[in-house]
Amino acid sequence: AGARARSVGGGRLPAAAASLIREADTLFLATGFVGGPGVPTDAAQLGMDASHRGGAPGFVRMVAAEDGGATVLSFVDLPGNGHFNTIGNLVADSRVGLLFTDFARGTLLHISGTASVAFGVPRSDMRTVTVRVSSHVLRR
Repeated sequence: AGARARSVGGGRLPAAAASLIREADTLFLATGFVGGPGVPTDAAQLGMDASHRGGAPGFVRMVAAEDGGATVLSFVDLPGNGHFNTIGNLVADSRVGLLFTDFARGTLLHISGTASVAFGVPRSDMRTVTVRVSSHVLRR
């Protein structure tokens, strides 16, 4: 098999990455937290979660590129299993990893960034997650 093309960059996403996000109907989300100041970092004080989010293509919106050039993504987080692992982790620790895949072409987009959660947006039973991209790896 031939070598796969790979591009690595900061927070500004290239056109190929933006296209993959616009077409995506699934993303995988990695979150975690470490206990606060003075809290022992034993297993009871750590939390990691990997989950997926999905919707019709375009459910993840590219909101803007900030002055510094970083891309900002946003998606509505629908009610799930009621455990709030992902949302709880993001509230405790804003670091997040996203993975977008194009299964047909074998393309992967890895994103690292920081997230915020707006509760009650767009409706009282929903929340919106906004991610400021800090780095990315696109593999084709």
